[in-house]
Amino acid sequence: MRSAWTLLPLALALGCLEEPAYQCQSNDACFYKGFAGVCDLATASCAYQSVDCQGLSSIEGWVNARGLCVPAPNNAEPSSTTGDSGGGVTSGSTSSVGTSQPTTADPTDDAETSNGIVTGAESSSGPVESESSSSGQTSGSSDGCEGLMQNVTDQGTVTASTEFNGYPAGDSVDGSLATSWFSTGPEGGGGPSVYSWSTVTDRCINRIEVDDNAGNSNNDFRTGYGFASAVVRVLQDDLVVFEETVQLPGTPDGPFAVETGGLLGSRVLIELVGHENESCGGFSELRVIGGPAGG
Repeated sequence: MRSAWTLLPLALALGCLEEPAYQCQSNDACFYKGFAGVCDLATASCAYQSVDCQGLSSIEGWVNARGLCVPAPNNAEPSSTTGDSGGGVTSGSTSSVGTSQPTTADPTDDAETSNGIVTGAESSSGPVESESSSSGQTSGSSDGCEGLMQNVTDQGTVTASTEFNGYPAGDSVDGSLATSWFSTGPEGGGGPSVYSWSTVTDRCINRIEVDDNAGNSNNDFRTGYGFASAVVRVLQDDLVVFEETVQLPGTPDGPFAVETGGLLGSRVLIELVGHENESCGGFSELRVIGGPAGG
């Protein structure tokens, strides 16, 4: 295996610490476990084609050496293929299909990260009404889902495309507004952060609620660490059956909720666009409201 990664020192940023960065200068440096990658010149980082990341930020799907889905490199050839015929590197924390654990990792990365945390406790706060604008709804199967309003958050697994050290995705389902999940900022090329809640089998999903950072125990994190908008999707059998875009013009973002109309799904994907801070961003709590499939 060839490697030309360079470890850079940690740097301080307001409110959050940046994770160690690794740089490449050419495609020759991007060769991992038999898969040839592309050196993304915009971010000086390697990316590999992956079927697990299709539908997130690019048509083909790309994953970095840490097993995280990333946007396609600007200098990638649209028709190029990398890796073997099986579809390339399998992604880690978040993907648009499947819920596999990471199978790729940066061999020089010894930063502490966490993936695939199964957590969840009911929040003491009730359903929150959103005043944000939304668009682009699609509907799926609603068999037996009407009227089910249980909190089923703790029946799923939460992951994120990135997790800032010390602020894992699990903090977003611990029932406390004083803690938050934080990403490490925009993905390579300025792409969105992607947060996922998923279950092994379908659940009825009627409502998805997200609380902002306004109640964080650190006053400095309460504003300036949100997003401009959020795209909320529900997937069933790897197909998007619901989609809604919520605008988040203020800071803090304000709590928001989307109503699906009652449908079956096994995954909620939230694509968070327009980071207010380039170092990190996140939210305090997710709640998925619905019930068991078939009532």
